[in-house]
Amino acid sequence: ALLSIINTSYIKNILGIIIVGFLLIQQSSALGQYAAATNIIQSQDKFLAFDLYKRISEVNSNFNPEDTHYVDIYGYKSIETIYPSVPTSTINSSFFDWDAGNMSRMISFMRLIGYSNIKMVNKEIIKRDNIHFNRMPSYPNKGSVEYIDGVYLIKLGSKPDVYRR
Repeated sequence: ALLSIINTSYIKNILGIIIVGFLLIQQSSALGQYAAATNIIQSQDKFLAFDLYKRISEVNSNFNPEDTHYVDIYGYKSIETIYPSVPTSTINSSFFDWDAGNMSRMISFMRLIGYSNIKMVNKEIIKRDNIHFNRMPSYPNKGSVEYIDGVYLIKLGSKPDVYRR
């Protein structure tokens, strides 16, 4: 009887070690995919922010990096990766795409990574700028960033963002 108890405990221990090993491999795989997807999205967000800021500086011949610059962003820019994503999660989500174009989130991200001299426009200017956005091409086309009446207009996509729906 003692031998069967020892054998049963031994088998349970081996089975437990195998299961824990399998779970550790799965956890490592999931964390690796998450890290890779996050790194890709964050890199693309940084490159997009850099390009938008560069275009802002190019459309105004009197651009001064020491001044505050007001920005109005229309639409959003989706970023695709090979990694699977959950539609209800922020994993694999870009600051320029998540919740279908939240200008406050986009500008906050740009300020966070160093473009601290840009600010979001108020609701009256958002309404006024819709006329201009209707004739502008979407990013990355030439003319997708303009400087009109002291405001930088950026059209990321053709679908309206949360401020314009």
